Amino acid sequence: ISTTLEGRSDHSGLQTITFYQGDPLTATASYTATTSAVGGVTLGGLTAGTYFVAVKTEGYLSALGSVTLLENQTETLDLGELLAGDANGDNVVNIADLSILSGAYNSSSGDANFDERADFNGDGTVNINDLSLLAGNYNQAGAAP
Repeated sequence: ISTTLEGRSDHSGLQTITFYQGDPLTATASYTATTSAVGGVTLGGLTAGTYFVAVKTEGYLSALGSVTLLENQTETLDLGELLAGDANGDNVVNIADLSILSGAYNSSSGDANFDERADFNGDGTVNINDLSLLAGNYNQAGAAP
């Protein structure tokens, strides 16, 4: 599974990856995995079948895709770029996220008001770059299964 993180050159991070099947969709497997610097992660142990796959990273909106797994085969699923701005983790970029960012604005790691959730680009400072990422995705919602 491959994703990139908007606003970052290092795309490593902790992701929650959930596989869904059936009608209605039911979660059949869930993993927490750390992606590589280029945004990839390899998983194993799934049975053959068709799955919807949801990926969520802290601070980013979720993405959804589908993949058909065959016995003894390797499949690649590229879910593209995850959009930044979801500071509170509710899968929507809105006023609640802006409130978190505004409380930490112009702070750096180690400052009393620094809030890592608002440092979307991961540079250790909450500033105009993070605000720009949030503003560009304002009123957007992540994909849901």
